[in-house]
Amino acid sequence: MKCFNTVFLHTVLIVTVAAENVAPILTSHGQNTERIEPRLIHRLIDGNVSAVDACQEDYTPCICQTYSLDPSLFVYCNDVTSFASVQAVFRRSTARQVKEFVLTIPSFEENNPIPADLLSGKAAQEITLICPNTETQLTVDPKAFNFSEDYTIFIEFSKCNLNQLNYTFLTNFNVLKEISYSNSNNFSQWPGLPILPGLRKLSVVSSSDFKDFKNLPVSQLPALSEYSIRLCPNFQLLPNTTTMKILRIESCPLFQQWQILTQQNKMTSLALLGLDSRAINDALDSITSSLSVDTLIDLTLTRNALKQVPAKVQLLSQLQAITLSSNNITFVSNGTLSFRTPNLQYLDLSRNGLDTIESDAFQGNFGNCMIDLSYNRLSRLESSVFQPIVEQMESTARYGFIEVYENPIECDCHLEWLFVDTKNPLYYVHNGECSNGTSFSWVKPEDFSSCKLAKIDVLVFVLAMLLIFPLFLFVSFEVVTSSTFHDPLTCENYSPCSCEVFQPYGLVVHCGNPLDGRLPVTAHQIQKIFRRTKAQHIYWLDLVLSPESESDDLIYIPTNFLSDKSVDRLGVGCPSATDPLRLEVHPDAFHSSVHRMGHFEVGGCDLSPFNFNFLIKTTRLISLSIGRSVNFQGFPPLYFLSRIISLRIYESLDFQHWNEISVRFPHLESLFLDGTLLGDSVVNDLLSSIASSPTGNDTLRQLSLWENKLTRIPDQISFFKKLSYVNLFDNPILSVPRGSLAFHPGIQVTFLILTRNALETIESDAFQGDFSEASVYLDFNHLTRFDSAVYEGLLEQMHRSMSQNAGLYVRNNPFACNDCHLTWLIRDKRQLLNRVHGGRCSNGTWFEDLNPEGYERCS
Repeated sequence: MKCFNTVFLHTVLIVTVAAENVAPILTSHGQNTERIEPRLIHRLIDGNVSAVDACQEDYTPCICQTYSLDPSLFVYCNDVTSFASVQAVFRRSTARQVKEFVLTIPSFEENNPIPADLLSGKAAQEITLICPNTETQLTVDPKAFNFSEDYTIFIEFSKCNLNQLNYTFLTNFNVLKEISYSNSNNFSQWPGLPILPGLRKLSVVSSSDFKDFKNLPVSQLPALSEYSIRLCPNFQLLPNTTTMKILRIESCPLFQQWQILTQQNKMTSLALLGLDSRAINDALDSITSSLSVDTLIDLTLTRNALKQVPAKVQLLSQLQAITLSSNNITFVSNGTLSFRTPNLQYLDLSRNGLDTIESDAFQGNFGNCMIDLSYNRLSRLESSVFQPIVEQMESTARYGFIEVYENPIECDCHLEWLFVDTKNPLYYVHNGECSNGTSFSWVKPEDFSSCKLAKIDVLVFVLAMLLIFPLFLFVSFEVVTSSTFHDPLTCENYSPCSCEVFQPYGLVVHCGNPLDGRLPVTAHQIQKIFRRTKAQHIYWLDLVLSPESESDDLIYIPTNFLSDKSVDRLGVGCPSATDPLRLEVHPDAFHSSVHRMGHFEVGGCDLSPFNFNFLIKTTRLISLSIGRSVNFQGFPPLYFLSRIISLRIYESLDFQHWNEISVRFPHLESLFLDGTLLGDSVVNDLLSSIASSPTGNDTLRQLSLWENKLTRIPDQISFFKKLSYVNLFDNPILSVPRGSLAFHPGIQVTFLILTRNALETIESDAFQGDFSEASVYLDFNHLTRFDSAVYEGLLEQMHRSMSQNAGLYVRNNPFACNDCHLTWLIRDKRQLLNRVHGGRCSNGTWFEDLNPEGYERCS
C-alpha cells in the first residue's frame, strides 16, 4: 500500500477544458494506439494561453497517456528495443516532467546498464523498472536519472536480479519517499546506498529469497519508519531500529523476530496477515510490553487462523481500529470485546464464520464505533448483545453503526427490540436481511404486533396449564418457545470435516484449514466421506486440500469426486502454510453438480496445470472467484464464462490477463479486483475495454478496486449506466477532481467507499448523481475542509430521503474549524448534521458540539 503525501500537477500544462467538452476517455499516443481527435484549447496555470496537450507529441515506441481528470503525463516504455530509443523519445518531447515512467528493460540490453541521462534532461515523479525475467541482472549508471533528484518520490524494481545493482544513482534524491521491490531477488546488500533524508517506506512483495534487512544502513535513512513485507516465504529479520511506526508482515511464515517490537516506542500501525495464532500471540506479547502499547492506533490481524479474539488487544490504550476479518472466530464469549481504549472507531469481525455472540461479549463504549459483522453466519441479533450498543450509538448521535450484510438473520419475534423499541433501527444496523431474502428496510414495527399477542397467549397458556394440566407444563412450554420457521436440518458425521446447518439454505461442510498444512485433508478422504454420508445436496462445500503424500506438490481432484452428491457453492483451496501447491481437476469431478452449482472459487494454489473443463457443462454458474493464487494462465474461450455475472480476483499479483475480462465476461454485473496492485494505467485500460464492449457499460453494477495502487479516481465511472457501488478502499488517492464521481442519471448510488486513501482535497461538484440512498465513506483520510460546494448537494439529497442508511462517513479527518467554511452547515443548515457521521475538528470538537453563534461574524 503506497501512500504519497503530495500530488504533482504538471508545471507546464494543465488541462482545463470546459466541463461540457471534457471527454471521460483515455488519451493515448504512441505505439499500437490510435490518435484521438486533439483537444485544441488547454490553459497554462497562470492564464488563458492555449497550448497543445503534451501527449500529442510522438512518444513512439513508448506510450504516453493522460487522463481527463489528471493533466499529468504517464509514459510507459514496455516494448522498446534499446535504451537509445528511450533517450530519443525524451530528447524530442518538450514536457519537462512526467508523473510516472515505467520501463521494461529491452532484452537486447539485458547485459548493459541503464545509461546516463536516460530521460534526456527530463524528470519523473515515479519510476518503475521492470526486468524481462528474474535472471536479468539490473545495473544503473550513477547519472541515469540525474534530473529527477529533487522530484522523484517513488521507485520500484520489478522482476529483477539486483545482485549487481549499485544504489549510487540515488545520490541527492532528497525527496524520495518509498523504495519498492516486487518479484525481485538478491537485494539484501544495498551497496552504494546514499543518505536519503526523505525515505519513509520500504516495501517488499513476492521475493522468494529475501531474508533480512541486516545489511541495510539505517543510519543513512533518518526518516525510515514504515516497512511492508508481503509474500516472502524466507523473510526472518527486520532492521535493529527503534524508529518503526508502521509495520506490515503478510504470509512470511519464518518470521519470528517479534521481540523487536519491544524496542518500539512510537508505533501507530501494525498489520499481520497470513501468519498463525502463535505468531500473533508472540507479536502482541511484545507490543504490549513496549511503550507502543500507548501509541498503537491501528491493528490488523487478518487471515491468521485465529479462533478467538486475542486477549492482549484489550491492553492497547489508544486503539482506534482493529481488523480481525477472515479468521476462524466462530464464537465470541463474554468479555472478549472489552477494550481499554476510549476511542474505538472500527471493529472488523467479518468473514469469520461467526455464529454465536454471548450477551456480555461487548464491554465498554462502542457508541462511535463501526462494527463490521458482515459475511458471517449470525442468525440472531439478540437484544442482550446488541441493544446496549445501539443505545450507546443513539446517545452519542455520532456515526457508530453495526454492519450485518450477508448474515442469515431469522426475522422472528427476537428482533422486536430492534424494530419496535429502537427509534431509527436502520440508522444503526446496516444492510440487514432476513434469511428469506427480505431486506430490513422492508420490515415494519407493525410486523411484530403478533409478538405481543403471543406473549399474552403464552402467559394464559401457562396459567391454564398450572391450573388444569400440571403434568404437561414443561413439555408444552418447550413446544411454544422453540417453534421456528423452518424444519430442522441435521448433520451426519463428516469427520475429519465439520458440518453445520446454515438456515434456510442447507448444509455447510468445511474440510481442512487454509492456514495450517499440519491438519491435512486429502481428496481421497473427501471421497470416502461422501460415499458414506446420505445427504444428497450440500449448500456450501469449502475444501482446503492437501496432497496424498507429503512429498507431492500436486492436489488432484478425481472423477465423481462427491459420489453423485451435488453442491450449490464450491470453494477449493490449498493450505498457505506451504509454498503454493499445484491444483488439477478432472473434467468429470463435479458432474453431479452441473445443474446446481452457482458459485465456484479457488484460492492459494499454483494454477499452472489448472483448467476450467470441469465447469464446461454447468448451467447455473454465475459467480467465479480466484484468490491468492499463482501461475494462473488466464480464461479460456469457454461458453459458460459468458454467463458469469460476478467475478472476483484478489491478491493474485502475477496475473497478467486483464485484457481478457471484457471479452470472456460480457455480462458482468459485479467486478471485484481487490489487493491486486494493478496501478492506474492497467485499471483504466481494463475499465475502458469493458465500457467499450457491446454490453459492458449496460450491465456493470458493482466495482471494487481496493488496494490497487490507484493515485486517482478511474476515468470511466460515468460510462457505466447501472453502476451504483464503487469501492476504492486503501489506495493512495490524493484528490477527487470535479465530476470524477459522476454516476449515470437514473441510478441510485448505494455505496461509495474511499476509506483509507490519502485524500487531501475534494473539488466542488466532484459528486454527481443520485446519492439519496447512498452510504459515502471518506473516513481515515487527510481532509481539512468541509465546503458547501462539495457536500451540500449530497447531504440535501440524503436529508430528503426516507432511507436510514444514507449518510456521509468522515471520521478520522483533521477538519479545520477555525474559519468560516463550515458556516453553511453549523449555522445555516444544521438539519443536515444528522447525515454526517464522525465529523470532528482537528482540535477534537465534534461538529455537533460547535456553537452556531460562533459563526455569526461570517457572511
